[in-house]
Amino acid sequence: MKKKARRLATLIVLLGTLPVFAADFSVSNNSNSGTGSLRQAILDLNSAGAGTHSIVFASNLGSIDLVSHLPTIQGTGQVVTINGVGNAVNGGNSARLFFVADGNVTIQNMTLRNGLARGGQGGAGAGGGGGGTGAGGALFVNSGATVSISGVSFDGNHAAGGNGGNGNNGAFGGGG
Repeated sequence: MKKKARRLATLIVLLGTLPVFAADFSVSNNSNSGTGSLRQAILDLNSAGAGTHSIVFASNLGSIDLVSHLPTIQGTGQVVTINGVGNAVNGGNSARLFFVADGNVTIQNMTLRNGLARGGQGGAGAGGGGGGTGAGGALFVNSGATVSISGVSFDGNHAAGGNGGNGNNGAFGGGG
C-alpha cells in the first residue's frame, strides 16, 4: 500500500510540473480562410493552450481582405505576439479585425484597415429598446486582456451603434 501511495505522489508531482510549450503559427497567404490564412492561425492559436505563442505573417502578402469577422483571440494563459511584417488586414468596411478576450497580446508591424464593428439593433415590442454599442472596428480589447501595439497603422476603421428598436406604443429606443 505504501508503494502505491509513493507512486501516486510521484505521479502528482510530475504532472504538476509539466512544461508549457510555445507554438508558432504562420500566415503564408492572404486568403480569407483555410490552411496558411490568418483566420486559421487564430483558430490554431486558440487550440494551443497556455504558453508563449506567435503568429508571424510571410513578407509581401499585401492585404488580407476579410469577408467576415476574424475569430476571437481567446488568449487564456497565453502571451501572444502577432507580427504582420508590414502587411495589412482589411475588413472591407464590413468585418471587425481583432477581438482579444484575454491574455497578453502584442500586435506589431501591420496596417489595420477598414474594420467595422456594428452594434445590434434594438428590439421590437413594448418599449423597443436601444441599439447595441459598436465597439472596436480594428481592435477590441476585453477587460481581461492586455494589448500592446507597435508599428501599427490604423486606417479607415469605425464602430457604429445599432439602431433603436420600434416600440408598439409609439415609443422608440435610442441608438447604440
